[in-house]
Amino acid sequence: MKKIIALILLITLANCGFKPMLSISESNFSIDKIEYSGMLGRQLNNNLKQYHQKRGRDRNYSLVAETAESREITLKDKKGNPSSFRLGVSVDLSVFENNKLVFKKNFKQVFDYSNSSKKFDLSKFEDEIKKSMLDKISEEIVLSLYSIQ
Repeated sequence: MKKIIALILLITLANCGFKPMLSISESNFSIDKIEYSGMLGRQLNNNLKQYHQKRGRDRNYSLVAETAESREITLKDKKGNPSSFRLGVSVDLSVFENNKLVFKKNFKQVFDYSNSSKKFDLSKFEDEIKKSMLDKISEEIVLSLYSIQ
């Protein structure tokens, strides 16, 4: 019974004309260049690479991104050892069109997590958190670029 319902749902969704709202082919803008510094900026550039230098777009933007990360101790145990951290990633973005400032905004993501006795695993976990936060910030940047139009 579940298979039949899933099949009917699949057929109706495939034929209803559904298109993703933020489809790249439907975007009316292109990113000429992104100026950044550091590893976070490089990852942000990679996340936005699909919008680089698309031909035939009405608007061409240049982005200047200043990235920063912070890691602070939010909780300590009785001995004074850290037991909880807060990791933050922020991006100050300036959007230019024809060398004129069009848009400026600060994007920020914060994540709280517990300490681990395995420092290597903790380091890998922090890298995954940063990547996830930059993915979310990239999505917010694209939504902001759509809203400029």
